[in-house]
Amino acid sequence: MKKSHSIIIRSVLLTAIAMPALAADQGYYFGAKFGETGVKDIPSVPDLLDDADLDFNITITDEKISSDDKDSAYSFFIGRRFNPNFAVEVAYIDLGEASTSYAFDAINHDAGDAEVSGAVNISTESKGFSLVALGAFPVTDAFSIYGKLGGYYGQTDGTLSASDLTEPLSGSEDKKGASLIGGLGLEYAFRNGWSIRGEYERYFDVKSPLLETDIDVISLGLVYTFPL
Repeated sequence: MKKSHSIIIRSVLLTAIAMPALAADQGYYFGAKFGETGVKDIPSVPDLLDDADLDFNITITDEKISSDDKDSAYSFFIGRRFNPNFAVEVAYIDLGEASTSYAFDAINHDAGDAEVSGAVNISTESKGFSLVALGAFPVTDAFSIYGKLGGYYGQTDGTLSASDLTEPLSGSEDKKGASLIGGLGLEYAFRNGWSIRGEYERYFDVKSPLLETDIDVISLGLVYTFPL
């Protein structure tokens, strides 16, 4: 009799532990994630000036190029999980800022071949919205691997400032456009509706007034699911 009671108690406990994790496989959810962006292949300032057909009557004698292609990123999202293998998700995303700087020594031919030193600084910042589909492969009741594919539509602000050129430059401009998103992630579900995600994403050909480039995002997120 004690053995039977022990079996029943263990069965009830196992059921209580397993059911919440299984329930989180379906329902509406919301969450937030935070991480780091990395901008791929930032062009140098001389290349950007050449692309813009800006011709200055100077001869460069020395130069130094530096880039800061990493920044913090964050996102807030809501989604609908239809079954353990498929979900649709809408998100707001801030992809952070990237910048590149070009310091130089030059001879200014419009100023009697005077020696000058100057700098050009360019920065871009992108934020917008995404719509993606998630395909998941459950490894256990709580742990799954997933991939995501969808689109991003955002606005990228570009700022350029320059000093000691024959024509001083300063200004900002924004550009809107759509991009493709792809990503891979891991998700672990707890027993109370909460889960954590580790995720890698790539935003392809994000457009700005000054350049078009890919942006990588590595993030850690927290999700809460309302079971159906």
